[in-house]
Amino acid sequence: MEKQSDLFALESLAVPSAPPARKFAFHIRSVRIVSEMVCEAPSELCDSVESAVEYMKGAFDEHPDQEALWVILLNRKNRPIGRQLITLGTATSSLSHPREVFRAAIVGSATGIICVHNHPSGD
Repeated sequence: MEKQSDLFALESLAVPSAPPARKFAFHIRSVRIVSEMVCEAPSELCDSVESAVEYMKGAFDEHPDQEALWVILLNRKNRPIGRQLITLGTATSSLSHPREVFRAAIVGSATGIICVHNHPSGD
């Protein structure tokens, strides 16, 4: 898997009715989201708990003692097109807002998502 920083051209992310400063802020945020997303070519179907767990292997290894929320971005055939770390919390909680979850899906042009999180305590 590799990070893909040039997935979208800035022109395609323009907000026509926004003032220029707001358009620029949107571009920067959108490019940051795309550059942080782990992308890969569509692989096996991700249509069950087992396949989602298999796809996410290794994602939680970097911070095993913290709760994390990831989103798997799916294409129209339920094949993963990437995954995005939405939030990294503490040992007992993780805070997120639907805005961050759906921003990753919209910018990544996903037609479906699967939200995945861990319990470091094992519960």
